[in-house]
Amino acid sequence: MVPLDIADDDQLVVFVPGRPVPKGSTKAFAIKANNRRGMRAVTTADNNADQKAWGAYIRSRVLDVWGARSPWVGPVRVTTTFVMPRRASAPKRSTPPHTRKPDGDKLTRCVWDVLTHVVWVDDAQVVSWSGSKREAEIGETPGVLIRVERLG
Repeated sequence: MVPLDIADDDQLVVFVPGRPVPKGSTKAFAIKANNRRGMRAVTTADNNADQKAWGAYIRSRVLDVWGARSPWVGPVRVTTTFVMPRRASAPKRSTPPHTRKPDGDKLTRCVWDVLTHVVWVDDAQVVSWSGSKREAEIGETPGVLIRVERLG
């Protein structure tokens, strides 16, 4: 059962159906600067090709529920529940834990980046968070349930 989407002065609850996609890794390394002494830093991002589309879809669903509200200023609590697609080889009578990739922290980072400047001004405002990932039950829609509560 998918909960109703809610947005008011104190909370946002939205379910985004689809296959959750993680945020990629960033790597930094130093290379020799051209025609100069010393080194310069180079940063690369290793993002999944579907990450931008997933992020845009989350943003669209959140904005549909959020409306024209301004981003919150102040502390917030975030809870994310990722429902991963069920494997065809999964048992038919039970649902095993989702102990495979993607990592929960990378899934969460993708959601937080999307919510920045929409629900909150900066993700540094998140002072309390929890999350989980699990495999979809038989017949359940995969996606992410996002709950954000304003504190204080």
